[in-house]
Amino acid sequence: MKGLIKIAVILGVVVFVAFVAKNEIVRWAVKAGVKSATGLSAHMNRADLGITSTHIGFYGFVLDNPSKYQDRMFATFPKIFINYNFGD
Repeated sequence: MKGLIKIAVILGVVVFVAFVAKNEIVRWAVKAGVKSATGLSAHMNRADLGITSTHIGFYGFVLDNPSKYQDRMFATFPKIFINYNFGD
């Protein structure tokens, strides 16, 4: 019984931390995905994943040029919004 309670508490803590850190997790995943897909570094000021709504927002998104280019930035996007729908 104590083992089951311990597992439930650990699972609850993991879910709580994931809920609190969800925006940082999304931010990290997007940066890693952009780097993997394009080879370019991406930076953003903030990511916002809606829990009760079906949207993801990125604020201050910057895509860097490769190092051989003189300009540091390839593209800048002040706001990017993605609205998704899993069912229909």
